[in-house]
Amino acid sequence: VLSSSDEVVVDAFLNRQIGFMDIPAIIRRAMDLHDVVYEAELDQILEINRWTREITRKIIGN
Repeated sequence: VLSSSDEVVVDAFLNRQIGFMDIPAIIRRAMDLHDVVYEAELDQILEINRWTREITRKIIGN
């Protein structure tokens, strides 16, 4: 979740959609919304990656 969210927020920052100081709060919000899966299968990991990118974009849009 951290890595996927970070990729989205850095892209948003580079495209001047958010400020530098917004990055940690957006990542934290995405991480807070995620339910931890301790022993995930590959398909679950891919779905978590997709979900994280989607939710991070929604957070940025608010």
